Formats: sequence, C-alpha cells, structure tokens
Amino acid sequence: MAPCLDKGSAADNTANVSQRPTHRQLQRFLVARNRSSARSGVSFVAMNSDYWKRPFFSALVIVIFFFTHAIAGAQANSSIPRTPHQIIDSFARQIQRIGASSPSSNGFGRAESAARDELKQLVSRDPFANELVRKTPAGMTPLMLAAYYGFPEFARELLMSPRVKDSINEEGQNRATAWMLAIYGLQLNRWSCDPTVLNDPFMWVPLFESLAYYQSRHGQNSYELTRVILEEAGAEPNLDGAKAAWNRVCPRSDQDLQERIRIGTDLPKVLREDSQTRFIKFSQQLEQKQAHRIESTPAEITLPKKFNTDGFKLPNDISVKPPGDKLGAAVSKLSGWWVGQNFLLPVRMLLIFEEFKSDGECVLLFATSENGNRPSIWRRVAVKLDSDAPTFQVTSTINISIRSVQRDTLIADVAVDQGRGTPHMEFERVIP
Repeated sequence: MAPCLDKGSAADNTANVSQRPTHRQLQRFLVARNRSSARSGVSFVAMNSDYWKRPFFSALVIVIFFFTHAIAGAQANSSIPRTPHQIIDSFARQIQRIGASSPSSNGFGRAESAARDELKQLVSRDPFANELVRKTPAGMTPLMLAAYYGFPEFARELLMSPRVKDSINEEGQNRATAWMLAIYGLQLNRWSCDPTVLNDPFMWVPLFESLAYYQSRHGQNSYELTRVILEEAGAEPNLDGAKAAWNRVCPRSDQDLQERIRIGTDLPKVLREDSQTRFIKFSQQLEQKQAHRIESTPAEITLPKKFNTDGFKLPNDISVKPPGDKLGAAVSKLSGWWVGQNFLLPVRMLLIFEEFKSDGECVLLFATSENGNRPSIWRRVAVKLDSDAPTFQVTSTINISIRSVQRDTLIADVAVDQGRGTPHMEFERVIP
C-alpha cells in the first residue's frame, strides 16, 4: 500500500513510493507470515536458512503467495449474485427452452419460483440497491424489463424496494415507461411491432415456443396483471405517452396500425386484435406451403429403391452395408437412405446410414439440397448410437436428435445454429 502523502514533504513521499522493499524487510514480512500460518498447520522454511539468500527462491515464494490470494479472490467472485437484469433475461430464455422441450405449467412454475426467490434476496440486500434501478445501455431498468416480458411476479418483487417504487415512472431510451411496456405486450404482439420477424424462422420459432408460458397461466393475462401491479404501486397510466412512444419502440410497425393506435381509446385491445389477425394469416400461409410441398414432392421419393437426387451433391463412393442380426432391431431400423423436409427449413435433408460397427459406432452420410444461392453440402461423420434417442453433430452448426423410428418413418429434431430453433422433422426411408 502506498504511504499517505504529507503535504509538507511531497518530494520525500515521492521517493518513498518509488522505493522497493529491502531484502531484510521482505524477510521480516515472511517471518510474520510464518507465525500466523503455523497456527493453521502451514509452515515455511526456516528464516535463517541459506535459501532466503537466493533470489530465485525468494521470488518463488512471492509468486506462490500472490497466486494463492488470486485463487481465493476468484473463488469469492464466483459466489457473486447475478444482477436483476441477468435473472430476468435468463428466465426469459429458460421459458423458451421449456416451451420447446416439454411445456407444462409445473415446469414453468418451478423455474419462475426459483428466479423469484433469487430476485427477492437481491431486493432485501442494501448493497445491491443500485442494481435494482440501474439502466442498461438500451435504457432498461429491471422493472422495465419485467414489464417488457410480462413477468408480474418479478415486478411485484422489485416494487418491494423503495428505490424501485420511487423510480416507477422512469423513462427508457425511447421515452417508454414500465407501464407503457406492459401495455404493449411485446412478447405476445411482436409481429405487430415488427412484421418482418415472421419472415425469419430463427426469430419467430423462439417466440412461438415462449407462448406456452403465457398460455399456462390458467386464463390470467400476464401483461394485464403486470399493468395492475404497476398502477397499484403508483405508476402513471399515460395513454397519450404510450401512443407517442409506440412509433419509437416499434418503428417497423405498419402505418395502418400506427393510425389505429393514434385514434383508438383501448390500446391493448387494438394491439391484441392486430396481433391475432396477423397470427391467423401467418398460420394459414404455413399450412398452404406445407400442403403445396406435399403435393409437389416427386413421386420417386415415395417409391422403394427410387430416389430423386436432384439438388443433392453426393460422393461417388456411397456404400450401404447391412447392420447384421447381432446389433439388434433398434439399430437395424436405421439402415438405409432417409429424406426429410420441414416447412421451417428451406432445404431437404438426407441421412444415409452406411455402416454399423459392433461398438455402437455408425458411419453416417449427411447432405442438404441446394436452394437458390445456398449450395448443396455433404458430410461423412462417425456417430455413436449408444441410446434409443441418440443425438449427434453432423456439421459445425447442425445437430440431429432422433426421437423415434417406426417402419419407414424417422422422427427427429434438427437444431440449427447452436440450438436456435429445433424444428420437428419427419424423414422417410426411400432406399432400404
């Protein structure tokens, strides 16, 4: 630690700051350290040893000393609680994962309860008071974030803090308050805010998966409940301000919707009706695309031992070897060529299980068809079939999880781009 500066002797103190400890000072320090460590069973080499006269040994001890303190500091930092922003954002991602895998009110309830308890502990601790009202670079406080996602229980916990309650009408970067964000209901009305999200499966699939959380609340509108909690805590119901802020929060919304918002008196109803209309129209378009693809599928794909390879780039050395009776019926079901397509993905996929080995390993040829500027690719990989529902990586960005195999139909989840969206895909055996 640098010594305190004396106003009358600045030059002397400057010299003291730059002066390094002498060998004797270092020795005295280590003697004191040895005495304090002896009580815990740790002993140093005797101070009168010749080792202390060797610079290398002295430097080694110093390195060990500071290294142990660095480890202790890292362990202390690992126990630092998450911030309110991190808790809320993490739960938002968690409900998407639950909705994608096994949506149930119990799963959502357990996750929400754990996150709420973690947030409650932060609210009760004075050292974290600043974090409860801190804004992100986008101007979002934790209360605004809870209103944005429609998490009423989190809003209720945050409002237990006097500082949060005092800042309840704070405006964000787009001059929108927490009350306005609760009015917008953006997780349920995102396609009204930005219609372009319906053009990108990697944007709307996670939104659709998150809908299961809002549908699991037994008829409760989570955004409406969040709004009521905010108003009871003193939030100003500024409808004119919400109308004005809409164009800043959602600059890509249609001009027709912007006009209806401007002249309307019930903003949540206007947004809800617009969102439902867009959702129904989008669902109908998906059904039409799926029906068209089924009708336009080449007849060769449904015929045994015939397969239209147009659009696929494949190697010339493909050789499918029968798995044999020793590997069991579960493995034998996978043998052959499988073609799959899903309306969420713009390409067809081909799985060819070429060779099965006795140790459960299989040689798999994976290929995708070309689509516009997207070329056809193929990869030959070794995968493990060590369970009834194996999961394997076929490219750096694509993982496939086999769910079931029934006769000539294989059901799998295809995760693209590190898990962003896991569209269900049905593969058909085209060549045994």
